[in-house]
Amino acid sequence: MKVADVQFKASTDKEINLKKIINYIIKAAEKKATLVAFPEFMMFYTNSSQTSR
Repeated sequence: MKVADVQFKASTDKEINLKKIINYIIKAAEKKATLVAFPEFMMFYTNSSQTSR
């Protein structure tokens, strides 16, 4: 199994993020990856800060 691990900076625009994600999936498939892993919050970015309690 070949795995592709993708890191990218998400924006606040979900359409732009989706286009990036699809492009990365296509590139990974061209390199014969059978699994593509993305960050947990790949579809959106929020610039608000939160503190854990």
